[in-house]
Amino acid sequence: MLNVERRVDAYGEVGPPKSDAGVREVPLSSMLLRLLKEWRLQSKYSNADDLIFPNKKGRFMCHDNFIKRRYKTALAVAEVFDINWHSLRHYAVSTWIKAGLAPKTVQAFAGHSSLQVTMDRYGHLFPSDDHKAAMGRESKGVDGMKKTLLAVGWLAATMFAPSDAASQSPSGWDGNFWFTVCGSKGQLESSICTAHISGLRGAFEMSVDYYKVEKKRRLYCATDDVTLQQSIDVFVKFLRDNPKHRNNTSRVLFSIAMGKAFPCQ
Repeated sequence: MLNVERRVDAYGEVGPPKSDAGVREVPLSSMLLRLLKEWRLQSKYSNADDLIFPNKKGRFMCHDNFIKRRYKTALAVAEVFDINWHSLRHYAVSTWIKAGLAPKTVQAFAGHSSLQVTMDRYGHLFPSDDHKAAMGRESKGVDGMKKTLLAVGWLAATMFAPSDAASQSPSGWDGNFWFTVCGSKGQLESSICTAHISGLRGAFEMSVDYYKVEKKRRLYCATDDVTLQQSIDVFVKFLRDNPKHRNNTSRVLFSIAMGKAFPCQ
């Protein structure tokens, strides 16, 4: 569980959450806990009283700097747009609802001051006989958001990994970078690669569906039974066999690699 007991304002002042409901416990997945522990061991600020995600001096990170220098850079690298920082909170709440959590539980996890606030904002997402058709549409939207956010799933990992990779501009994240990440056997790098390739696949599938692209005009034609790991293997093999092409973006390289492995005949 993540215990929310304090917050930091724009001036670096520490205080309680803005409401009593803000003091709460939020569950963390086993995968996230594993990644956080791995990051903690790698960080030079690993003492019990240290911040988990500090700035270079071990202090609180400036929110504006974080958004401008890190978050927007990560979105550009992931090639996703129009997702502000608060959208991640909405996504989390929507997935809790989709997972079947009760309204009162969702209220507690989100830190809403009352159940009325939760229902006013998210009531249309809770299943009911009247909303069955609407939930079908909403679930498609959540699935689409999930695919998109998978590409941002490596956000914290890339930004706080013990290297200068996160400070690079989007143009620096070429095939050479992804060959190193996806070719590594480290758990952190594997998670980053998996999220990125999943995002590329998801973006391709959504664009094909949205624009109703004819089969003969598609970049590749992988069937539904092609696993994510197979896609990663195809991508890494192409980068290994074609080092001269690694200066291109991952989107271009992934499309070429998949096109060669799964041509549209």
